[in-house]
Amino acid sequence: MFNSSPEIMWDRATLKENMQPAIDFARKYKVRMLVGEFSVIRWAKGGAAQWLEDSISLFEENGFDWVYHSYTSWNGWNPTFTAGAKSNNEPDGGADTDRLKVLKKYFARNGK
Repeated sequence: MFNSSPEIMWDRATLKENMQPAIDFARKYKVRMLVGEFSVIRWAKGGAAQWLEDSISLFEENGFDWVYHSYTSWNGWNPTFTAGAKSNNEPDGGADTDRLKVLKKYFARNGK
């Protein structure tokens, strides 16, 4: 957020409103959409798992393909690290965080 920007609550309704042009485009032209490299930083203040849930549920509802960034690289994005985990170069933080639970829920629906 910039000092001149108003605060916006990025709930499901706001996400959908902002995604609507892409949703409309995909429907009109019957094309697949890919949402690449979306994520939420592990130390986000409250609501990180809900933001992921809201985002992914909208992607799925509209048939969009999606790529979570980043599962095992820098641990700021890695959902296996808790908000307060010490920074290191390990690929797995070992925690079953709320963010990871959301991802696993959708991975289970889509993975084979």
